[in-house]
Amino acid sequence: MKVFISQLMKDKTDEEILNERSIIEDKVKFILNNQYQNTEISFIKSILDKKEIEEELSDETGAIPTSSFSIYCLSESIKHLSKADIVVFSPNFYQGRGTMIEFEIASKYGKKILVLNDLKIRS
Repeated sequence: MKVFISQLMKDKTDEEILNERSIIEDKVKFILNNQYQNTEISFIKSILDKKEIEEELSDETGAIPTSSFSIYCLSESIKHLSKADIVVFSPNFYQGRGTMIEFEIASKYGKKILVLNDLKIRS
């Protein structure tokens, strides 16, 4: 089962994003292993390299319009989302434009959706 994680990234460092992602992955494994026993779970690698994107989008002065960066990242996320069997949304996903758009797409295109209320694992 391929899992795509949609999480808020705005104003977070790479380290904060990766730490949160690790916690989300652990919780998702716990939930899905209980629900879908004997199913292999893999996570789609969807964190983008900011420096590569900046190089690709910058103009001759080195400037990058904020909207261009955001739209580019969202378009890449949608590509990854399209490969998923299940799409997981982190707590408070509704606070971000990109994560809300990903939710809308997952809903409209019939993807299985798991919304996390928190990042605690309860047995």
